[in-house]
Amino acid sequence: MGDEKDKKKQWAIGVPGGKNKPKGTVTMDDDQAVVVRSKKPLAAISWKGHHGTLYAMTDTSGNIVTGGGNNMRLRDMSEMNTAGKAAVAHIAQINQLETTWRQDIDMVRKALDQSAADIKKVEVQMPAVSAQHSKDDNFVRDVDAFLTATSQAESIIERIRTAKQGFDEATLGLKKEELWKEFHEKQKEVKADEAAVKAKEAEIARAKKFLGEVYDIAEKIVHQDWAGLAAQALDFAKDTVKGAVIDSLVDARYGAELAVLQNKLAKDQAAAENLNDEALKTAVDKARVGLSKAASELENVRNDFVRAAEHVGRVQTMASDRLKKSPKTAAVGAMLEQRGRQVHAINTARSACEFYLRISAAERRKMSVLSNNYGRVGSWLTEAAAEDPKYNRSQPYAKSLELASLGNSVELGNWDAYANSVESDCKQLLAWVTDATGNGPMVHFDRLVNLTKEALANPK
Repeated sequence: MGDEKDKKKQWAIGVPGGKNKPKGTVTMDDDQAVVVRSKKPLAAISWKGHHGTLYAMTDTSGNIVTGGGNNMRLRDMSEMNTAGKAAVAHIAQINQLETTWRQDIDMVRKALDQSAADIKKVEVQMPAVSAQHSKDDNFVRDVDAFLTATSQAESIIERIRTAKQGFDEATLGLKKEELWKEFHEKQKEVKADEAAVKAKEAEIARAKKFLGEVYDIAEKIVHQDWAGLAAQALDFAKDTVKGAVIDSLVDARYGAELAVLQNKLAKDQAAAENLNDEALKTAVDKARVGLSKAASELENVRNDFVRAAEHVGRVQTMASDRLKKSPKTAAVGAMLEQRGRQVHAINTARSACEFYLRISAAERRKMSVLSNNYGRVGSWLTEAAAEDPKYNRSQPYAKSLELASLGNSVELGNWDAYANSVESDCKQLLAWVTDATGNGPMVHFDRLVNLTKEALANPK
């Protein structure tokens, strides 16, 4: 009886049993069983409106291949499984980045919608602003000083963004293969001399160690959103409590790693100069000097911004107090403060969009390679079958691997199409969020500034 129960259990899950099958059970032949056994989910893959599965490369027993040991074919399959899992993890991260930039754009939109209503209240109060001019000589001085200081500080934020881009490019230059190509070619020239080869290898290792250490420090700065933090600092310039927090962030994130990097570059200048190979010395020094100049520019613009932000904090307090002192001008003061928050929101959304586009493009290139690799599994099986007949594409096991891999290739292709549409959407919204004309998100805030300046210039 026990054996009969085991047979029924086997048949029920589709594994071939004996000839005397219980009536009504679902069975399959040996080939079908191999297919079922071979097809194992590797990881769930999803994006907006879609949920799917990447399937694993398995061995003939249906086990997901890991490692592979000395077996080249198993190692290939293990690497595919590792790459597939990594792809799913990266897609999940990109999905989160998409959520972030869409939320940041929504914040800008909401502020724009609110400003459309607020500007109407401001227009009504402009005569009161003009009237206040004639009653209080300091009113114009304080409000105008705030508008001027804010404009200057905001222009420095753009300088920070430009300097940061230059720094990022200089940092990435440390990793370019072109930097080492010439030296590897020279190494081939002296291959007959074993001692010379070892000396060359040691020289390159020293240079790579130096630039690698520099890169590790610089990379921390690359991942920092300097322009976004500057906009946040400017937004909180008047708030002494939040301002103190932002000041500490500015000191910590603008100062710490940058100071470490500059000290490292200065300290290791001698080490770079001690390289024996002139071409290597020149290339390393060029990379070091390029990054050093970029870091100095970033430091200079940071100092300019800190001074400008401190000035904004001082004059904003006086201007806000003047405007909010009377209910007749309070809406103007409130909208000027909201303007600072919109500048911050725009910089945050801009950084989120730019970061998404950079990461998405890089990951799509990697996914394309993986998708193509999955698509070439059939050719891989043909090569493998020459060594081992179990990989013959006419056999159930190989068929299962090929079909699962083709499905994975299609799945990644579908994600790429989705990511492409998201990138297109992101680019359009990035263009809108940075639009400084009458069609951008600052349109009503710019009108606020113009109306205020006109009112200050025309006292009543």
